[in-house]
Amino acid sequence: MAITNKEIIEGQLRRINEKAHTNLVLKRANRHWPLCREVNGYELPPSPLSETFTRRTSAEMIEYLRGVEDATDFFTHNGTKQEA
Repeated sequence: MAITNKEIIEGQLRRINEKAHTNLVLKRANRHWPLCREVNGYELPPSPLSETFTRRTSAEMIEYLRGVEDATDFFTHNGTKQEA
C-alpha cells in the first residue's frame, strides 16, 4: 500500500506543530491546501509563518512544509547534533 500525499502532508504538519509548539491546520478546498490556524472556530492566517492565506497543490504543500520543517529544525535545534 502506497503512502498518499495527504498522509505525507499530515505527518509533516504534525512534526512542525510539535517542534515549533504551534497549532497549524490544513483544510482541503478545490484540490488545494490552505494552511491556517483555528481560533475559537475562526480560520486565521498561519502566523508566525505568514499573515496571508495561500492555497497550494499537494506537491507545492509538501515542498513548502519540507522547507518549514528544515527551518524549524534549524531554529529549535531539533534534529541537529549539539556540541558540548
